[in-house]
Amino acid sequence: MGLFDFFKKKGLNPMTQYTQMPILLGGASMGQFNRTSAQDSFASNADVYAIISLLARKAASIPWYVYKKKKDKGSAIALERYKLASRQPFDLKKLQEYRSKALEDGEMITDSELAKLMNRPNNTQGQDKFFESLYVWYWLTGEGFIWGNNGGSDNPKAPFVEMYPLPSQYMDHIVDPKDIFGLLGWMLNVGMPIALPKDVVLQWKMANPLLIDNHVNIRGMSPLQAAYKTSMMGNEAETAAYSMMKNGGAKGALSPEPVGNVAPMVTLEQAQSIKEFMSTYVNGAVNKGNITVLQTPWKYLDFGLSSVDMQLVESQKITLEKLCRVFGVPVVLFSPDNMADNNYQNALRDLVTNTIVPAIASLRDELNRWLVERNGKGEEYIDFDVQALPELQRDIERLVNAVSNAPFLTFDEKREACGFEAKGGEFDVAYVNGGLIPLGESSLDLPDEGDDAEI
Repeated sequence: MGLFDFFKKKGLNPMTQYTQMPILLGGASMGQFNRTSAQDSFASNADVYAIISLLARKAASIPWYVYKKKKDKGSAIALERYKLASRQPFDLKKLQEYRSKALEDGEMITDSELAKLMNRPNNTQGQDKFFESLYVWYWLTGEGFIWGNNGGSDNPKAPFVEMYPLPSQYMDHIVDPKDIFGLLGWMLNVGMPIALPKDVVLQWKMANPLLIDNHVNIRGMSPLQAAYKTSMMGNEAETAAYSMMKNGGAKGALSPEPVGNVAPMVTLEQAQSIKEFMSTYVNGAVNKGNITVLQTPWKYLDFGLSSVDMQLVESQKITLEKLCRVFGVPVVLFSPDNMADNNYQNALRDLVTNTIVPAIASLRDELNRWLVERNGKGEEYIDFDVQALPELQRDIERLVNAVSNAPFLTFDEKREACGFEAKGGEFDVAYVNGGLIPLGESSLDLPDEGDDAEI
């Protein structure tokens, strides 16, 4: 059942329960930036589209699962430490250690209602497309919304049967006039306005320190709000470049070279004939591979880029660099000179660890707060599998090599450091190389201190 089908089936006017509520407040705005500025930039600015698409696709490639919490001593503390460690640039070893102590990795839940909902949020989207849509709106507008459909139940705590991402640029919030932090509900303005209770809508947002109509921390702040002028500068540069390419004039000229001591003179009629000859017998795909005969030697003068052209190219580079800084994306990822370089792989890793993982870790905490109470059980926990990313494979290899070459660790300590469960028994023992013996028991004839003194 879709969002509009729900209201048709119930026979409700979606505005009824909110007729007495205060005036609607739109999305965050500052200066000329408004809710449509972000989507216009995404649709018309190639740099904005490339950055947000990269973030959304890479984040959507991280799978989500439902795990079972451990009930061992210290597991609750380990879970809190795991949450904190994953919300910042992390140490993979510590992250895996906390995770193995908090969650039952070997008991991934697949048959519960919560697991089925996370695997297939709705009938039109799989998990990856669902989250990719959510990520695009989050990085574009500074917030993402999920509507949970409870099947039309009158029970406010009824479990959700499906979830849909909502376009944040069309969401308005209904504030509580008695509480600057209060929120009464949401309004989705797509054609017919649809009022939504706040308990069926999850808002995942970026921090916003700005006061909006005397209410704080209600809407997220879009990165494009800080980079609005930069984005507009990029749009103007693209428009100027397009106009210049369309009406740029000739980029070069032919000049006859002297024959002997005589410099040939070309009349306007001869120049026109030469242009027609070049267009007919030299330029164009039909002349590829042909041999053309010229009566006299010619020299080509390349006018090159003008100072205005060069300024446009430089301004486009500066715009891209500023936008990358605002979104937390290494600009190296958009430089063709570094595609085969080790710097490119390091930049991908920095993107994952410094930008993507901390962001979706905050989404994970919101999903556990919003979904588990309705659809899950007390021991269930929603989490993403960051080890699925190829950018972290080198970190995992280094971690495995480091712990495998540490004889003072038990096998269980090594397993926990790599994210596996401890097995106990013989695995709770440290094994050393049995071929090593004390130096004094070796058969080597070592010189004593007296020999060294004589030397």
